[in-house]
Amino acid sequence: EKSFDENEFLKYYNNKVRFTADYFCLTIAPTLGCNFDCPYCFENKRNGVMSEEVQKVIAQGEAYVKKIRACNDAIPGEEISAKISHMEMVVDKIFDRVEKDPSLVDDLGKLMDYYLPMTIKLLEAYEQMDKQPVKGENIESSKREIEATLDTLNTAFEKILDSYLRKV
Repeated sequence: EKSFDENEFLKYYNNKVRFTADYFCLTIAPTLGCNFDCPYCFENKRNGVMSEEVQKVIAQGEAYVKKIRACNDAIPGEEISAKISHMEMVVDKIFDRVEKDPSLVDDLGKLMDYYLPMTIKLLEAYEQMDKQPVKGENIESSKREIEATLDTLNTAFEKILDSYLRKV
């Protein structure tokens, strides 16, 4: 039928189902402190409720992962993008591991206080150098040094992740 308005029908049906008294609907919005163990949950499984300190460290780690991703999005180039993507994945796995075993948070001092802040500074410096309209030898040399340092950082992050996986 040409007079049938599918959009209006969907709105009507949605409201009918949404406001019916035939059943009760409950939405659970998990957080870092969620202690439900739902088998269908999209969140990573955690061992009990995390302390505020662990939640804070994981939130900081997730913020670092987002900064790494943002820098990767802002920096063109296939080779460096692959290095940064790998770094993002490894750092994300480190914090996934800490979520599963909160006792590992005590081992994150150097990572949180030195490696990740330095990584962000290097990526931001690379991004600024890459945006320069004139790229002299000093800029190109600095960019190569940062790329080599990213390789070293990736190796360090992989070793940290490997040591966390061995503690299973």
